[in-house]
Amino acid sequence: MNGTQPAGSSDVDLKIKEAETCYAMGMFEESLVLYEHVIAFGKSISPQARQTLSEKVGRLKKEILELQASERKGLSPEDISIFRKTMSKQKDLPTLLDGAAALKELGLMEEAAAEYE
Repeated sequence: MNGTQPAGSSDVDLKIKEAETCYAMGMFEESLVLYEHVIAFGKSISPQARQTLSEKVGRLKKEILELQASERKGLSPEDISIFRKTMSKQKDLPTLLDGAAALKELGLMEEAAAEYE
């Protein structure tokens, strides 16, 4: 038990442990849903435990927003264009293959296929 709920609430304990496990695995949205479920339906938790869980939910929401913002900072169309121009000037096969693999990792499948051609 982690001190955020009273001893007789095994269902609440299980949900909190599940939320902690999801968080540890990087499944932040799932963790958030579980914590919110505990707050909404955990009638047996104390006001202090509810407050602690609410603070966790707040931190988790902030972390999710920061993660989503950093994911949106991908490459701009201009960056991709510069990368493609640089790669098209290369003549040796290993460099071309590396460039195509890099495009593939960035999720730019059409551009990667063009480099492989």
